[in-house]
Amino acid sequence: MTSGRASRVRGVMSITREIIYSGNNMEGKTTTELNTMGEPAMQMTTSMKGRYSGACNK
Repeated sequence: MTSGRASRVRGVMSITREIIYSGNNMEGKTTTELNTMGEPAMQMTTSMKGRYSGACNK
């Protein structure tokens, strides 16, 4: 990750996803890890679950 004005790397962000679709349902998680110079690594995991509820009304 670089700043718009800086030319050096300050950290690295990685994102992994695991999503399973079954019929009208889905379930999964996203894990984000951020490693910044001079700071402890941070990790965040987000779980999600959903289902198709029909076409959108316009």
